[in-house]
Amino acid sequence: MFTFEDAKRAYFNEDACELSLADEKTLNALVEWLDANDYDGGFAIRLWDMGDEEMRCMMAEAKAEFGI
Repeated sequence: MFTFEDAKRAYFNEDACELSLADEKTLNALVEWLDANDYDGGFAIRLWDMGDEEMRCMMAEAKAEFGI
């Protein structure tokens, strides 16, 4: 299970693919925590979006290559 601490670590490492593993509840909690602690919660959403797009592209490539 991807935890709040995992999401926080992914954010600070700017790891979009890892952060995209967070569910909506975890992402929202991260955004609230970031905003409350003078970080950019909006960047977490953009980073999640980038990671989500990357994961979709990787899945499409895998389907095309392996017929999954």
